[in-house]
Amino acid sequence: MQPLQLRTGLPKPQPSTQGFTRSAASVPDLLPARMVNAFAFCPRLAYLEWVQGEWEENEYTADGRFQHRVADREEGRFPQPPDPGQVNGAGEDASTLAPPTGTSMGGPLRGGAPGQKEAGETAAPTGESAFHARSVWLSAPREGLTARIDVIEGSGGKVMPVDYKRGEVPDTPERSWLPDRVQLCAQALVLRENGYACDAGVIYYVASKTRIEILFDDELVLATRRMADGLRETAQSQKMPPPLADSPKCAGCSLAGICLPDETHFLEQPAAAHTPPEDGLRRLVTPRDDTLPLYVQEQGAYLGKSGELFEVRKKGHKIGEAKIFETPQVSLFGNVQVSTAAIREMCARNIPACYFSTGGWFYGLVQGLGHKNVELRARQFRAAEDPGLCLRLARSFVSAKAANCRTLLKRNHPGLPEAVSSDLASYAERALAAPSLETLLGIEGVAARLYFQHFSGMLKTRGNKAAPDDLPQNPAVESGNVSVFDALTDAFKDLPSAPAVESGNASVLGLPVEAGGRAGHPAPASDALPGPDDLRPGVPPRGDQPSEETFDFNFEGRNRRPPLDPVNAMLSYAYSLLAKDCMITAMSVGFDPYLGFYHQPRYGRPALALDLMEEFRPIIGDSVVLWVINNGVLKPSDFIRRGPSCAMTPEARKKFIEAYEARMDALVTHPVFGYRISYRRVLQVQARLLGRLLLGEISEYPAFRTR
Repeated sequence: MQPLQLRTGLPKPQPSTQGFTRSAASVPDLLPARMVNAFAFCPRLAYLEWVQGEWEENEYTADGRFQHRVADREEGRFPQPPDPGQVNGAGEDASTLAPPTGTSMGGPLRGGAPGQKEAGETAAPTGESAFHARSVWLSAPREGLTARIDVIEGSGGKVMPVDYKRGEVPDTPERSWLPDRVQLCAQALVLRENGYACDAGVIYYVASKTRIEILFDDELVLATRRMADGLRETAQSQKMPPPLADSPKCAGCSLAGICLPDETHFLEQPAAAHTPPEDGLRRLVTPRDDTLPLYVQEQGAYLGKSGELFEVRKKGHKIGEAKIFETPQVSLFGNVQVSTAAIREMCARNIPACYFSTGGWFYGLVQGLGHKNVELRARQFRAAEDPGLCLRLARSFVSAKAANCRTLLKRNHPGLPEAVSSDLASYAERALAAPSLETLLGIEGVAARLYFQHFSGMLKTRGNKAAPDDLPQNPAVESGNVSVFDALTDAFKDLPSAPAVESGNASVLGLPVEAGGRAGHPAPASDALPGPDDLRPGVPPRGDQPSEETFDFNFEGRNRRPPLDPVNAMLSYAYSLLAKDCMITAMSVGFDPYLGFYHQPRYGRPALALDLMEEFRPIIGDSVVLWVINNGVLKPSDFIRRGPSCAMTPEARKKFIEAYEARMDALVTHPVFGYRISYRRVLQVQARLLGRLLLGEISEYPAFRTR
């Protein structure tokens, strides 16, 4: 970054000489005062929020919004500015004047730090000419600033901005934080350019119920303008500032899970130094998401909005509800109607509405305007044109997939031959050295074939046949004292890196996706991609009456489109759910889910979502299948035959979804960073690490490998 200078006008853009550049029009002429505050607090935070459009709520931001609820109401009288000559004297410019040291619009300052007052020393102005206006939006083109000011108090031709802050008065000599003073001064500069005399302002700390008065002296004005120039130059540079190093600021930052400061610094080290501390890195990412997806599969149901609730009704009777702020996504199966009000609310809050067939074929989703991170998508498209980078990423995906298959077999197959374990380990290593995507496809296919040959050994049923319907289940489920979801959560929560099985790829959006799915390279037959449980996409089931056929849980290999046996029906269903979550995760990070690096683009196929799925197929999707079979949650009577295809009954699908969500909520120790987070959080972390690679902050993508 070039040395900062005082601005006499808007700076000219400095386009990058290489890669993606931004034109001058791409950086807005007016900087929000709150973004100047963010830049003073952490330049990376300001870049993430203002340039890349990132935002995440946490308890502090939610509380801050609540504390602002009164100040955010536009009310009160705000008069036009007086004649400048009547306030500052003939020929003087209100936008450049600074007040004499030690004075303010409330009179001489007494006690405390210079230029500040405690509560009660400066009350709101009174008198016939006094006014008190809330939530006033003004702009200053010459300063290049815009601000929505919480409160403006005025009297006698002078005004004072008041900015609300949720915390307590800091124990510092200045009795205020520098970012807060800079934001307040930016508001004052906006007021001055609009013709108002503004010598001082107030920071009101809500937790302390204390007003701290701040004088806008030359030093603070200079610091504020330098911060504004720094933000503008950083935005034009196309280079995100580095994360803070081991800073206490990160602990309360709502964007810590997006920024990944400690993780980024850790991965910047040489590979040999990638050993996390014994107790892991600081876990700045919340371990679990407090929200829970809403699934509606009751045929003929109607999803509507009532206040802050999503309500599910059937024939006029309410059969379920969910709090909107606790709902990150909505999945609708089959013939489920949605009201316009509910769709509009989902779009406004960026809650995806995912549409499935009754049997689980993922057709697509509806969401709001989506993520604003154009910069990341530009880097993604440029990276997808780089064969070397695509191969590096594909190696990581496939190697982790093979390694996780091996781990699963070793944990769950009591008679696994040592040669199988050795061969899978060899395939994982060979994948990292594959000279081409074609070779990598071959390695992936051979590893999958070997894995599926021994998959049935992980099914703990009698002679690999389904146990009778009276097989004892999980005691918590059997007792009726706890829901299936709660019981599964208890079962999954202690698994360190819960074993699962490897499988082929999923079908999503109603279009089949081949295993390894590169265009022009058919996948090995044993690694074929599953289709949905329906006989054909778009054809609803004609009733869910069980057939007279007796099913078992014998597994003889992967089959798809349609699945022919219960195990393959569950695998197909699991992959459809996982594809949905990976697609939503990719979109929430800012990626285009249709452009991948291993899976070639094909119309309607979310190639990047399938890339992200690779390392998680064993440890999420197949883990659920094993659990529901081996613990008797699903039984042979839970499956029906539709022509040649096999599918779950509606009640079985409900149990399976509960098991899947419990798995996503289970905590796992991250193999690279050493802290424990849920699998849903792991998906987000891995997607953001992929973004950090594309943006040039880390050199390699750290694939997720179970230990």
